[in-house]
Amino acid sequence: MFDDRDVYIDFDGVVLNTEERLEQMVESSGLSWREFLLNLNWEEFLHESSELNEALSILRELEKRKREVSILTKVNSLYELREKIIYLRDKNINIPIIGVPIELAKSTIVIPKKGEILVDDFHKNITKWNNAGGEGFLYTGRDD
Repeated sequence: MFDDRDVYIDFDGVVLNTEERLEQMVESSGLSWREFLLNLNWEEFLHESSELNEALSILRELEKRKREVSILTKVNSLYELREKIIYLRDKNINIPIIGVPIELAKSTIVIPKKGEILVDDFHKNITKWNNAGGEGFLYTGRDD
């Protein structure tokens, strides 16, 4: 499917079910997003999140095949980025991880070369990636 092109894979909502869980936790906390995120124990949160569709095995396989693959993830803080790096390293995944500040588009941090691939669960990220020259695949969590 991806032949020899570089592949960027989103973390939240593609590797782990963090997005849905985070929304539920913020709603039930009564705090603002900012307040909640400033106090979130990211290590615990990541380890309590579920893997999506054997994503960790797929990342290990891509790494083993010497594919040019990176995680491209939006982050709210350096603490969150650090914990995502540690989480993946603890799972024996050593691919590069690029943190994108939450207020920026992924395609402003990594300007895709023609045909570079982004797998993301957020339609807006896919659209921006495609408009910048890349090829985006919308992850829906379904096999069809």
